[in-house]
Amino acid sequence: DQGYLDTDGYLFITGRLKEMINRGGEKIAPREVEDVILHHRGVAEAIAFAVPHETLGEDVAVAVVLREKAAATERELQQFVAAHLAEFKIPGRVVFVDEIPKSATGKPKRLGFAQSLGHLLFLSEHGVREFLAPKTQAEKTLAAIWSQVLGIERIGVQDNFFHLGGDS
Repeated sequence: DQGYLDTDGYLFITGRLKEMINRGGEKIAPREVEDVILHHRGVAEAIAFAVPHETLGEDVAVAVVLREKAAATERELQQFVAAHLAEFKIPGRVVFVDEIPKSATGKPKRLGFAQSLGHLLFLSEHGVREFLAPKTQAEKTLAAIWSQVLGIERIGVQDNFFHLGGDS
């Protein structure tokens, strides 16, 4: 961990140098998640990384480059990982990107990757799933509440409250 001591001797944690993801006390090696998701027939490249989580500290996210002419959804890839790893290692978010940045030595640039994705981590399926607007009064009411609580204008019926940044 990175951090500093203030003038009163209090320790402030500002980041992490190592690649381990600490999800509610459970340690997750990003490479373990990557090794599994790379076995999916539609995945060409993948990088697992930590994203902030309000109550767990960190959560697992994965950015994926699909093979040419391949298709996959966030849910499909999460289920694929779930068949091979413990539940706490399943990525809370899967985003689809055109490329994964690499260092001069060819290794994926994991640290700081979440910040480089910015708002994509909070978009539903990054365009892979069609936006479905709320239709029933109950759906419209819930979408309005979520929109106000999360500060997100467009909420669809397939969106996941927790993936959008919500917390119980």
